[in-house]
Amino acid sequence: MNLKKKRTVKTAIGLDFGAHSLKYAVGQWANDKLKISAYGTIEYGQELFKNGYILDENMMRDKLTSVLKANKIKIKDAFISVESTEIIKREIIIPKVDEADLKDLIGYEIGQYLPIDLNQYVLQYRITKEIEDDRGKQFMVTVGAMPKSMAEQYHQFVLSCGLSPRKLDIHSHSLSRFIKWNYAKSAELEGKTIALVDFGHHMINVNLYSDDDVVFGRIINLGSSGFDEIIHKYSDAAESDVNKIKQNMKIITEEFNDRYQALDYNRFSDEESDLPPHDIMIMEMRSYIEECLSELNKVLKYYTSRSSENIINAIYLYGGSSQIIGLEKYVGEKLDLPARVLKIENKIEMQSKASGVMSNGYVHVLGLLMN
Repeated sequence: MNLKKKRTVKTAIGLDFGAHSLKYAVGQWANDKLKISAYGTIEYGQELFKNGYILDENMMRDKLTSVLKANKIKIKDAFISVESTEIIKREIIIPKVDEADLKDLIGYEIGQYLPIDLNQYVLQYRITKEIEDDRGKQFMVTVGAMPKSMAEQYHQFVLSCGLSPRKLDIHSHSLSRFIKWNYAKSAELEGKTIALVDFGHHMINVNLYSDDDVVFGRIINLGSSGFDEIIHKYSDAAESDVNKIKQNMKIITEEFNDRYQALDYNRFSDEESDLPPHDIMIMEMRSYIEECLSELNKVLKYYTSRSSENIINAIYLYGGSSQIIGLEKYVGEKLDLPARVLKIENKIEMQSKASGVMSNGYVHVLGLLMN
């Protein structure tokens, strides 16, 4: 009698390190179904974390282990994701070769493109497409080069927390898995290329998704922290109120236009402006989001300029700032593309301890659990 061996389903924890918070989720992934037993966010400041590096490992460890203990999380297998401007991302085309030769060939090609010492980096790559041209069969590959010092820090840090590190991912890889699963039962993305835009705290992460994979990615060195600085400059709002102010600000609504379109911009930019501080704050925030969208437009234009076949059908916004009222409409109008807020469409089975609705800020940690 031919008996199939029953597959053991393991529970793991995903840890997504962001600029000002760590998002975690405990869950099981089997048969394209996701079960979540716990999730949450651990807040921290710039003194703990900067551009992908943990600055105070002892304090970060205390924060993480305290949460694990308080929530009685005893799972050991951990998947980690992080983003940083020091992680180099490129898209290359290489001859189709055997899998055993891929890493060496990709390393060689990256060495030709970039003036870096590859011995100081850890390469992650994904084959996004196989094509054939006058040179023969080729692979289109997206490559992420993470500094070894960063990779080693996370490996040792996770071990010091009593966990077993299974994989360290960059955001584009965990995002790709999540998007493929999220729209598996929908034709919404069929035949389309979408721009997935994460308005993060210190950076805007842009990934182009097509044919079930991320095919292009860039980071813009601007983020929602710019709004925070403006709010603190013109108000005495407590830190805990800043996010609420951002999400409810009227800088991208018809109400804003009706109220401020008649104002003299010179009065706003003059150092001795006679406008009320609140009006100046709103106009500075409007100016800042214009700067963010200008840089985003440059990234999208660069992608479409690389090939006549490169088109973008829509923009999907996620991350904390995607909750700003009217942002998707404003982005769509400014960039002349349909824009919407990314939602978790596919069904997640929430177990007893994991109540509530997960926001799109958890897409990377969910993608981690799908390893």
